[in-house]
Amino acid sequence: TTATGGVVLNMVTKRGTNQWRPSGRFYYADSDTRSDLNIDESELGQAGAWNRFNAQTDFTQGNRVDFLRDWGVEGGGPVLRDRLWLWGSYADPVIRKLTNEDFIDEELGTAWNFKLNAMPYAGNTFTAFAWDDDKINHGMGVSSLRPPETAWEKSDTGSEPTAWKLEDTQIFNSSFFA
Repeated sequence: TTATGGVVLNMVTKRGTNQWRPSGRFYYADSDTRSDLNIDESELGQAGAWNRFNAQTDFTQGNRVDFLRDWGVEGGGPVLRDRLWLWGSYADPVIRKLTNEDFIDEELGTAWNFKLNAMPYAGNTFTAFAWDDDKINHGMGVSSLRPPETAWEKSDTGSEPTAWKLEDTQIFNSSFFA
């Protein structure tokens, strides 16, 4: 948690329990599942004498999502009951956006998590966690002044995994832990 002005994000990942619990998801949406925002001037009403200088022109939709597909799986459970637990997930989203000029801006991604929790002895817990989220964006910078041929590709260029954590906690008594 970061206690500064603006958005505060506190991310707590799932963990394995003494029962195996898998789950999955699938989400799909294309241009047929969204509203059409192309509005003709005739649908906006007549420009009367009182507003002849403020008559509305045709309205064309702006940047919008054209296609979205996202699937993922996750699961976790015991390796050693009451002592060692595993949890992991994997996701593969694809988001295709269209610009004002109907140029394609596509984002492909993969994300995975892995978490190991252990309780080696009473009062001690250990956690190992790794997370990676890689996005490749095709068509960056396309606009009416920059045709698709001049677009660039943006990708995660950092080290893998994106985040990792090792934590060991020892509880000595009700008012002291390290």
